[in-house]
Amino acid sequence: MVEHPPFPILPGVPLSQGALHDAARQAARDMAAFCGLDMRHFRYPGRERDPAYEPATLAESCEVVDLFGALGPGNGRHGRDEALHGRIEAAYGHRVWVAHYKALNAAFLAHGEGRSIPSPLSGRDAQILGSVPIQHLQLMPCLDGDRLILHIGIGYMPVGLFYPAERLFLVLTGFGLNMRGTLRSVLEAFLKAPLPWAEWLRRALRKGLRRAFLIGDNRPSHYIRQTLAYLDEEEGAILGFAEKGGMIAVAPDLCAMDPFAVFPSLAPLDRLSVHSERLTEAVLVAGLDAHRVYRFNRPQNGAWLRRRLQAFIEAAPATPPGRFRVMISLDAERQRVVNAVEAFRYVLGRLGSACAASGRELEVVWDGWTVSGPPTAHDREVMGRIEGLIAAITEGLEVPLAAQFRIFGASALEKVPVLAGCGLAVTTRGAGAMISSWLLRRPTITYRAPANDSSWDYMDRDSVTEMDPAAIGEPPADDPLAARHRRFTLALWGLEEAMGRALEGQLTLPPVQPLR
Repeated sequence: MVEHPPFPILPGVPLSQGALHDAARQAARDMAAFCGLDMRHFRYPGRERDPAYEPATLAESCEVVDLFGALGPGNGRHGRDEALHGRIEAAYGHRVWVAHYKALNAAFLAHGEGRSIPSPLSGRDAQILGSVPIQHLQLMPCLDGDRLILHIGIGYMPVGLFYPAERLFLVLTGFGLNMRGTLRSVLEAFLKAPLPWAEWLRRALRKGLRRAFLIGDNRPSHYIRQTLAYLDEEEGAILGFAEKGGMIAVAPDLCAMDPFAVFPSLAPLDRLSVHSERLTEAVLVAGLDAHRVYRFNRPQNGAWLRRRLQAFIEAAPATPPGRFRVMISLDAERQRVVNAVEAFRYVLGRLGSACAASGRELEVVWDGWTVSGPPTAHDREVMGRIEGLIAAITEGLEVPLAAQFRIFGASALEKVPVLAGCGLAVTTRGAGAMISSWLLRRPTITYRAPANDSSWDYMDRDSVTEMDPAAIGEPPADDPLAARHRRFTLALWGLEEAMGRALEGQLTLPPVQPLR
């Protein structure tokens, strides 16, 4: 039987500062012994900072074997090991891994024991000790014989396996990530807090972790079409998981839609709710095996979510009679549209003229930023830029606006009632377009940079009108932001033509002099 380091047990009463420092130093010693690393790689009270032992230095000094991507196998000892290469490809080829990962998900929800992953270096199966979220990554510490190894993933995609004692990182995907940067992010979280990690591992080795189904994704479109779609598909299994002692862990700021509003049956379940910045620490301290699960066969349309939100959508106030509502999404973060003020003032002017000619009034909904939870300083900065664009667009506008709604800074769910009443949306392909088109099937004009071959996965083709690519122009040669962002211009004739197609049967644009 393998003997493991005697990880300290955190007492139920608060420790004095001196005792806490002693416990942290002991945890660093234990963790160093378990990982096969020098103790100085871990942060603890009294440790003198040495650049040679920082996470970035460790990440840069590791041997990287990349059989799937740009780094290649390298010239190190393991890079020349063809038997190792064969084991990596056999275990982590896409089809084989996806089948294995699905089985891991099922075992997790069923509270099954003995979950493992292949360890190509040893040729054995490594026992999964549990799962801990680190930012957008998922870390699974595993026991490979008597050694600790770290499996890093994003959703169902395996990113890499880190062998601390060998200072070896095996890349497991061809996805274009900065692999050393990804490893560095994990090491920074793992090495800076030896005490909670030591306690978590002690519990894991004694099978004392509580399983938690983790909900949250920093990408709103992925959250809706993968996380929520999985909840829709496996609602019964998750309720059964909770009945057997499992719980929910949720980061509300990573939930574009409140999962408990979409799935009321989950609301009574035991849960840990914590901001994403504190999620890793909270999972460690609570002793959770917190696993994030994604749906693989993504639904082709938003019918399932429309059913879930039917009562919510139907309860939305209708657009008042005699009014036409348009949503305009302003990209104030990357500021990709060079002539945004000119372009969207033109859109409002033409729609206002069409409304006046038909005896209607124009309403505008301003969007451009989705926030889940309290806004951060960055959120407030972006929203301030949107306000500046709105002021510039509406200054001197020659048509009246009967009402203006500001939904930027709201969650995706909060936007649904307002967008449900829109006769037109004008937006880039993002969360706004996903709600207006994929979910609500409202007429939506989209545009994108010529080099951006965006997917239709988040669009309803029947409701989308794409601007003519010829109307998407290059930025001026002296554009100050062109070096940082993929900037472009929107030709007015392209907007005119797209509006004519999108509004057919709803609103007739008055004749206008040819714009090209």
